[in-house]
Amino acid sequence: MSRIIQTISVPLGGKAAELIEDMKRNGKNVSQTVCDILARHGSIYDDNVQMEMELNQLRYRYGIVCREARTALERSGEKWELYFPPDGWNSEGMQEGENYALGSRVHFRRVDTD
Repeated sequence: MSRIIQTISVPLGGKAAELIEDMKRNGKNVSQTVCDILARHGSIYDDNVQMEMELNQLRYRYGIVCREARTALERSGEKWELYFPPDGWNSEGMQEGENYALGSRVHFRRVDTD
């Protein structure tokens, strides 16, 4: 199956224009190269949409966990609220480059009702 790109629009003087001109000078098939690049990276948009859906699902679950924790704490008759420490999250025990633990700790504090 032959793939043909008839028109490629890129900004003049940019890196993409330079690359295409170099390919033409060297006798490379610009159309096939562009098609190969798109075939290899065509799923990037779909991957982003999938990750966004997964993130929304995690946010929803996080909300449920926080609500259930608050409900359990309030069974004693006291009011509690979600609390974010002013100095940020405690990162002790985390390995270099690790950040998943940032959201693993949920802090609550009692609400002063006086």
